[in-house]
Amino acid sequence: MTRTLDAFPDDFLVIQAGTIKFSERPSTVQQALVCMADYEWNKMVDNLFEEYDRDEVVVNDVMILIRETNTCEGLDSELDVWIDEAGDFKIKVYYE
Repeated sequence: MTRTLDAFPDDFLVIQAGTIKFSERPSTVQQALVCMADYEWNKMVDNLFEEYDRDEVVVNDVMILIRETNTCEGLDSELDVWIDEAGDFKIKVYYE
């Protein structure tokens, strides 16, 4: 079952201050993007940002797309956040 990201506080989306650290269980959308494997990031960028050079796309560009898509699914503590409207690209966020 899908739902909107609007139900979650801002700290679900981004880390407010400090350096984003790698984690096997990212707790924010921003951290999950930073922790994506290179091959996953490249596949996502190649498909969703075709008009851009792969090296030009940054986390903030993807965050804008995620906010526009505004969809997630899963349990409250383990969510798949949709990057695109079709749900072809998702990231897992462990929210506690």
